[in-house]
Amino acid sequence: MDSVWINYFSIIAAVTGSIFALMFVALQVGMKRWKDNPTGPFLAVLALIELLTPLAISVTAIHPVHNWQVGALLPSLIGLCAIAWYFKRLRSLGHSFKMKLCDSDDFWAFKVVEWLYIHGSFIISAPIYSALVVIAIRGLVFGIDCGLLVVSWLCLWLVFSGVVESWILLVRSADENVSNAINSASHEG
Repeated sequence: MDSVWINYFSIIAAVTGSIFALMFVALQVGMKRWKDNPTGPFLAVLALIELLTPLAISVTAIHPVHNWQVGALLPSLIGLCAIAWYFKRLRSLGHSFKMKLCDSDDFWAFKVVEWLYIHGSFIISAPIYSALVVIAIRGLVFGIDCGLLVVSWLCLWLVFSGVVESWILLVRSADENVSNAINSASHEG
């Protein structure tokens, strides 16, 4: 592996490790905001997995053996399983996965944002985890070492997505108050 990649993944490992630790503490301190939400614990775990994946890839990439494919394969498989687990949980809670339309344009726009919040990141993260699994298997099984550039960009997406999901989860209680107010207003009108 080139020294440029080692430097890159060293930076990603340091940044992701710091962000993971901060988000872990923030989720613990702000637990009262998300623990009563039936999907809150699932969303917290998924956000942390999205931060853990680039950390694992980076740490294994800078390891002297440079077997980053193992670092990509294991957390990506865990991420795919966690997403399936999350959607199974949503289904058990009676979530229909469909946007419900209503008369009010403002309320409809709010519902689109809410739907994207619940599903958007996972709709993007599932193919990213899948790509990481394919790239890792190609490297481990077939010896085709391709994709470091792609993996580097996927790591950046997962860091960004994990931070945003953690942040949204922590401020979600305020959003639920807005949602309840909009629901009340739409049913009264």
